[in-house]
Amino acid sequence: MKPGHCFTIEPMINEGDWHDELWPDNWTAVTRDGLRSAQFEHTMVISKPELATSNGMAIEVLTKRRISGADPLNGCKFNEEDALHFERYGRPYFVDQLYKLGLNTDCTVFKSMSKN
Repeated sequence: MKPGHCFTIEPMINEGDWHDELWPDNWTAVTRDGLRSAQFEHTMVISKPELATSNGMAIEVLTKRRISGADPLNGCKFNEEDALHFERYGRPYFVDQLYKLGLNTDCTVFKSMSKN
């Protein structure tokens, strides 16, 4: 990974079995056993190389909740679909956010799968 690349960590903590399925809306994920679960998206971007430490590259968490201070999205105008998404999830569409921040939205990070 290099500066400007972004990735999302989406943990899903399940009360029961880990198997899940995606609904026809291609968005909603539920556990097959129907037990309770919780999910949250952590969207991060690799930031400037000069901010790197001995622990590795610096990252900025784009979905970080603010405890105090002004909400940077307060007063923004969204189209109807984005407004509904914002109301439900507290932010506009992910790719729209990245585009508005001027980040590269064309890159994809693949997880390497090795057979051992």
